Amino acid sequence: MLQKPHARLKLPGRTVPGGLNFLSGLLTWSRFWAQLIGSTGGIWAINCHMDKSEAHMILAEQLARFSSFAELVPLVDSGRVQNLEVRGTTGAKYQVEVQFFWDDNQRRSVRVVGSIDDGGIRAFVPLTQTLLIHPPENLRK
Repeated sequence: MLQKPHARLKLPGRTVPGGLNFLSGLLTWSRFWAQLIGSTGGIWAINCHMDKSEAHMILAEQLARFSSFAELVPLVDSGRVQNLEVRGTTGAKYQVEVQFFWDDNQRRSVRVVGSIDDGGIRAFVPLTQTLLIHPPENLRK
């Protein structure tokens, strides 16, 4: 028996007019994403293997610039976030973000948080490092 093209399909899940099925739609999307990513990385394969040792080195160099408690206090109070783009020795471009926070309620130490990624899929889970900067002994209460 032939069915009309606009007939509803009798598949498990929620059926909608036009023969589309909610579950079959999910299966289609899952197949789409599986092909997009694929076993070899799909379209993200060109940019999913960040050189972690180079990234850690670059981030450490950037965070080393922030060692003076007196210079960090205005950055914390302003809520400023520093964004940089740095090119590594391998030629890869990295995005570096540095944020500044008070680490305690008495404002006795500043936490500097740096994160780095290569702009690819790693941007969702960047590498991070933190520093804890205290004032000099003569300024502590």
